Amino acid sequence: MTVPTAPRRAAPRLAASAAAIAWVAMVHAAEPAPVAASPERLGDPPVLRLDQPPKVQGRPKSETRGGLTVDLDSREQSRAFYASLFLGSATIDPQWSGNVAGCDAGDTSTAFKDRVRDRVNYFRAMAGVPADVTLDPTFNAKAQAAALIMAANGALSHDPPSTWSCWSASGDEAAGSSNLSLGHFGPDAVAGQMRDAGASNARVGHRRWILYPQTRVMGTGDVDPPPGTGSEANALWVFDGNFSDPRPAVRDDFVAWPPPGHVPYPVVYARWSLSYPSADFSGATVTMSTGGTPIETAVEHRASGFGGLGENTIVWTPAVGLVDGKWPAPGDDTTYAVTVDGVMVGGVARTFTYAVTVFDPAVAAAGAEVPTLTGAATLATGETTRLTLDPISFAASHELRQATLIPPPAPLGAEQGTSGVVDGTLAAYALASDLAAAVGTHAYHLAHPEPHDQWFELDGEFLASGESRLRLRSRLATATSGQRAHVQVSIDEGVQWVDVLTQTGNGFPGETSFREVEVDLAAYAGKALRVRFLYTAAGSYFPQVDERTGWFVDAIELVALPAITAAGVSALASDTTSVDFCSPSAAAFLLQARAVGWTGHPALAWGPAHTLTVSGDERACGGAGGGDPGGAGGTGNEALLRLLPLIMDIVLE
Repeated sequence: MTVPTAPRRAAPRLAASAAAIAWVAMVHAAEPAPVAASPERLGDPPVLRLDQPPKVQGRPKSETRGGLTVDLDSREQSRAFYASLFLGSATIDPQWSGNVAGCDAGDTSTAFKDRVRDRVNYFRAMAGVPADVTLDPTFNAKAQAAALIMAANGALSHDPPSTWSCWSASGDEAAGSSNLSLGHFGPDAVAGQMRDAGASNARVGHRRWILYPQTRVMGTGDVDPPPGTGSEANALWVFDGNFSDPRPAVRDDFVAWPPPGHVPYPVVYARWSLSYPSADFSGATVTMSTGGTPIETAVEHRASGFGGLGENTIVWTPAVGLVDGKWPAPGDDTTYAVTVDGVMVGGVARTFTYAVTVFDPAVAAAGAEVPTLTGAATLATGETTRLTLDPISFAASHELRQATLIPPPAPLGAEQGTSGVVDGTLAAYALASDLAAAVGTHAYHLAHPEPHDQWFELDGEFLASGESRLRLRSRLATATSGQRAHVQVSIDEGVQWVDVLTQTGNGFPGETSFREVEVDLAAYAGKALRVRFLYTAAGSYFPQVDERTGWFVDAIELVALPAITAAGVSALASDTTSVDFCSPSAAAFLLQARAVGWTGHPALAWGPAHTLTVSGDERACGGAGGGDPGGAGGTGNEALLRLLPLIMDIVLE
């Protein structure tokens, strides 16, 4: 429906009665209408035809398989792997260079492709199959052409007709060799293919190709057009010519999703599966229980012969109360015992028994290892002190961060545009808006012209204490129950975000004025925080971006949250257990350590903050007055040599 432009918010100097009259007039104007969000779509999985094997690409077949590994017997290692490899591979701006209208497939950045690869290898490592898949440039280019075809036509086909818009021979070839997604792209599409939802995907064929043990090389094509110019799309090339190779060693003999061991609940999907080569599941049964209590299961698919979808697989759904189709967050770690019986392998009956422990990765286990620095809290200028590092045992290495602490910024509004914030909104509307305000004439505005996450983040990090508070003025105007406002914090530099406040829309007209909100952040004492305001949409949503719709935020105040500035990070040797610190100038310092769980992949969250106040007149660092820079086998001295350039950078600033 056409929605006429409503009058903007009256100037603050108007009397309350005049403002009320203006609001009533606006309410009686045409009411904004919600629309339905376009869900992620998967087509049928690609089927391999042995009479037309794909071209061989990649490494020699004699090469020993390797790649990422994770110990799922360890809850904390699984939790760390999820943070580093799954969340660390979250979708970033693909920097797509194409154009749907011009049938230009374009390309995406190398960094983006690397994240798609990492997401694939996360699932493979978790499932216990070789997690060393690489992306082939030829496959990438052809998959890019296939993704363009799907995006341009808003439809999926492994054999697109030549009459389709933007059809090409290379795109047609890739379409027949790829998992295809609409509505998602990149790492998110890989997760959607592992989820394998939808009535046509009871065979979980997309999942089976991602986890096929013999696969060595894939390709990714991703299209992320501007709103209204085409659909988001992904083509993940999964046929690399190694289908008939000998099966490499896999951790559990079978391949299951979710796999045996500790598994974060966000990647425990409604459909469970178990695969085994050449197995006959036609007479197989599945039983599950938790805490001795049986759980009803419904088998959706049993494979008894080659179906062109990788290893034979049985698929079932446990009768667990899903939340919006997703596995619910467990209050406590929950172990599910699984038995798949009556499986015939080479004429011999087999039984597979294993256990899956579902846990919340946002919650650390009691006694979990944390990279902690301990030592002096005060120091004189020029004096050296030794801090002890308690490392994480399974980490490949550690890093050290040093920064200075300054008072928190003044209350923040949108009067200066987007200065002081990171803008994560679409270009279809302005984040700094004059449509409504609690103070002055502008406020931050989040809306959904498209049902994508909309957010802005305070630019910087802040150190929390027991006195820390976040204050703001908030107005959630017209919004559906599927639209939700989130105030979030992150303690790992934005890899994971945790809600500290949420509000769900309640239709038209929603809140008609701003209200004061205060969030207690004392639970994060000793942590370095980032703060984000996120507006999400699921199901139907209001696409308007006027003063009647969306979330308005103003007058953001950080209480007892000093800003972290002039930060520098240095690598620590793998055997480092202490670091020496010295500053020639007076300042309040923050020092933290973090683990790098898997070399070449994102580090984990920073450990507890160690604050150190240095006082006194300028005095050069020379080791006198404290510590023994040459002690501890030289380990502490090596760390000091790395820290001194960081200290001097801070002093020179």
